[in-house]
Amino acid sequence: MKAMPAFLLLTFDGIHDVIKAEKLLLGLGLACDLVPTPRMLSSDCGMSIECPASDLLRLQELKDRGILCCKGLHSSDE
Repeated sequence: MKAMPAFLLLTFDGIHDVIKAEKLLLGLGLACDLVPTPRMLSSDCGMSIECPASDLLRLQELKDRGILCCKGLHSSDE
């Protein structure tokens, strides 16, 4: 059985999207940190947002409803 990753990484098209998402997540009381985007995940924007994996369902819901506009949602073990 595969263990749940500790963190999720949200990738974006540009830094303005990162800042907007960070403000949204913090406003909703979700923990998040700005981190450099690994080149193997994306070369579009140099910054990503790291969130606890325990927030996966909430983040996926926000993304599916178009409230959180991120390019990708990746587990920390990718």
